[in-house]
Amino acid sequence: MGNIKLTYTKDFGKHHIDALAVMEGQKYKTFTHSEQAKGFETNYFKYNNLKAGANVSWGDVQSDSKEYTLSSYMARVNYMFADKYILTANLRADGSSKLGSGHKWGWFPSASAAWVLSQENFLKNVKWIDNLKLRAGYGVTGSQPSDSFLGKSLLGYGDYYLYNGKWIRALQPTQNANSTLKWEEKHEVDLGMDFSILDYRINGTIDYYYRLIKGLLYDYAVPSPPNLYTTTRANVGEMSNHGLEVMINAIPVKTHDLTWSSTVTFSTNTNKLKSLSNDLYK
Repeated sequence: MGNIKLTYTKDFGKHHIDALAVMEGQKYKTFTHSEQAKGFETNYFKYNNLKAGANVSWGDVQSDSKEYTLSSYMARVNYMFADKYILTANLRADGSSKLGSGHKWGWFPSASAAWVLSQENFLKNVKWIDNLKLRAGYGVTGSQPSDSFLGKSLLGYGDYYLYNGKWIRALQPTQNANSTLKWEEKHEVDLGMDFSILDYRINGTIDYYYRLIKGLLYDYAVPSPPNLYTTTRANVGEMSNHGLEVMINAIPVKTHDLTWSSTVTFSTNTNKLKSLSNDLYK
């Protein structure tokens, strides 16, 4: 694992700019092993002497190894004018070895803007408003699947067969290849407000969001043949959710010996599965 980070900051007059660029590479490798035995004449040894068990069957000794890599590039620019107007732009690119050969890379842009109204002249003299800021943003983020090798055709052990007087297990397909497997994408719009009033005794945030998730992974039944296996995992599903989130913090009592603070939260969320089929996968 390694990363390179570059930063830039510049102030001129009422303007402020800072920029960040990051390049990162990660490699993950896991190995699991399990073993068991049955038919012990005594429990004295516990797991310290498995060979004392009389029965060891297929599947009692198992091991597994997985490896995948993730490469990421990210650039961000922040611009602020007069401590009142704030703009942020991001561009991120991620590449994962877990995905299909032609879709390993995903591009995820985002942008946001904020307006600090409490710094404007028409609100500076309003004593009971300490801070008031409006926010708006749009962004795309990606999610890779948790399992490895999803875009590859895999083989695994199947049933037992009697061959030349011996029981053997046959290798058979356990997964179809899918070179179009790609990142799940979450497209989100967020509108919000931050406020503090009465000498910061009451402060809070209000957010409305709308998310559209594209390319949800699902296992679809496919004919076999021509496919080697009866299901294929593909990015077809689409789901939306939206809601309102409100959080208010208040300090009703504040003395030299006692501070009483309370937090109230309220949220709503509505989910809708918009689609789970396309022309190829039903």
